[in-house]
Amino acid sequence: MKNKVLITGGSGLIGSRLTQKLIAHNYDVVHLTRSKNSKHDIKTYEWNWGKKEIDENCLENINVIVHLAGAGIAEKPWTQKRKETIVKSRVLTTRLLHEVINKHKIKLNSFISASGIGVYGAITNEKFTVKLMNLIMILLAIVVNNGKEQQTYFKMILMYINLD
Repeated sequence: MKNKVLITGGSGLIGSRLTQKLIAHNYDVVHLTRSKNSKHDIKTYEWNWGKKEIDENCLENINVIVHLAGAGIAEKPWTQKRKETIVKSRVLTTRLLHEVINKHKIKLNSFISASGIGVYGAITNEKFTVKLMNLIMILLAIVVNNGKEQQTYFKMILMYINLD
C-alpha cells in the first residue's frame, strides 16, 4: 500500500511545494484546510480548530501527518491579541489532531510539525548562520534516518554548537 500523507497548511508556501514533491515521489496526499478548495487538485477535508471541528475522514489510511497550519506571522501587526492567535493556532491545532488520532487509535509512522522557517537571535555573523544551517540539516538527517547512528549525529551537533 502507498504511503498516505495528510498535510495541514497544504496551500501555503511550504505545504504547496511539499505536496508537489510527495506526489512526484508517488505518495498519496490529502489536505486538511479551513476552506474546501485545492490549489493542487488534491482531496481536501475541512476543519475549524477554534470550534474543535474536524472532518475525521481525513485520517483514513493516513501514515504520516505534516502539520504546517497556523496563523500567518506577517499578515498583521503583532498586537497582544495577534500573538495569542498565532500561538493558539499552533497549539490548539496540534492538540485537536492529537485528540482525534488517539480517539481512533491511529498508528502513524510520523507526525511532523513546523511553524516557522526563520531563525532569530543576537548573533548574526555569517559563521554563526552557516553553522546554524548545518545544525538544522543534521537534525533533519536524524529525523529522516529515524535516529539511527545517534552517536555520530551527536558528535556532529557538539561540533556545531562550538561557535569558535
